[in-house]
Amino acid sequence: MQHPAARRFSWLRALGKGAAFVTTFAAASTVSCASNKDAGDAIVTIDTGTFEVKTGDNFECFYSSTIADKDWNVARAVATQDAGGHHVTIYWTDQVVAPTHHTCTDDEMLTWHMVAGAGGEAGESVEGLVRLPEGYVSKVPKGAQIVVQAHYISGTAARRYVRDLAKLYLVPDSRVTAFANIYAINDGSFSVPPRAGAYHTTTCRTERDLSILILLGHMHEYGKHYHLDSIDENDKVIETLYDTDWKPYYVSHPPTLRYEAADPLKIAKGTRLRQTCSWQNDSAATLRFPGEMCTGVMYYFPDVGGGQLDCPADGPPGAADGGTPAEGGVNCVAKGDPGNELGIGAYCDGTTSCRRRTGGPLLICTGQAGQSFCTTICTTDTECGTGAFCMHDPRGSGCVPAACGGEPGGGVDGGTDGGS
Repeated sequence: MQHPAARRFSWLRALGKGAAFVTTFAAASTVSCASNKDAGDAIVTIDTGTFEVKTGDNFECFYSSTIADKDWNVARAVATQDAGGHHVTIYWTDQVVAPTHHTCTDDEMLTWHMVAGAGGEAGESVEGLVRLPEGYVSKVPKGAQIVVQAHYISGTAARRYVRDLAKLYLVPDSRVTAFANIYAINDGSFSVPPRAGAYHTTTCRTERDLSILILLGHMHEYGKHYHLDSIDENDKVIETLYDTDWKPYYVSHPPTLRYEAADPLKIAKGTRLRQTCSWQNDSAATLRFPGEMCTGVMYYFPDVGGGQLDCPADGPPGAADGGTPAEGGVNCVAKGDPGNELGIGAYCDGTTSCRRRTGGPLLICTGQAGQSFCTTICTTDTECGTGAFCMHDPRGSGCVPAACGGEPGGGVDGGTDGGS
């Protein structure tokens, strides 16, 4: 029998609950003094231990035992992988869990903050994918847990076992010129039908002056093209900032534009940015965020406490989404509602985006008629903050405010909502 909440919470399927995790071993780590070349530095080493690589693409995630004992200034990262290694990406999360290893899922990455990326194979150590200029560092806050993602591509059916090492190079405060952090342009409202192509455009407006060191696009394997422009008030292009046909390996190694600290890409407060992504969906399922993505990623400086920032929406979503989500009835939260301390339950629509709170999870708009609010993926009620609860469904789990039907220990059974 279908739970009465199943239709109301049909947006849960977009959150795509991942498979069960299986603990095999913990990623070990050490902190040591660096060589004389890097006098005054420290090196954090994360050793994944031995793990199996299967045929095809392998994305393995390791929640390490490494917890930052103070604020860390991360200058760079290097990694060593065995043959077939494609990259290692290092993140931090403030949602600390027991050390574990499992195949990565899309949804868990919503709670992570990227520190650096590196890659190499056959014992060759290679510098990072996200490489900041000398003196510009990423901050890992005290108490954060380090998470490592290892990507391997194997063309053999034989069982293979590999081992990765990743190193974070930390510098003292005296060597920090400025902190850098991510400025994201995220589209979570697209929908690509099965066996079809589609494109989607969103526009946002910057709320502060930005000095950019790094700019890249991010899509997953069904992406075909990524494009980013700055535009005027009449939607005419001022400048094309990024444009590329998408290739599957760009998921982990996208084309990256780098700017010198002395001559960064300048984006003025109030600039309108228009992002367009296109996809070719060869699968039998509808593609939605976060299983597929359309995201612009910039590294800005200086970060003086703002943390990761998101560009707020500046117009209605594309025609494929059919206008604002609240059409067709009174919304469960009022326009302007700020939500709780995590931003869960804040009102959102085509012109009002979800704003990530400092130290809080990445938020997305549910975009469902009558049920339009900011949410995030969850496993327990405590992850949702005050007055909101984690609703579970075979299609996914998300935080729901009480005003929208959330209830302690809430759950939806295996019924369908009749949607795609």
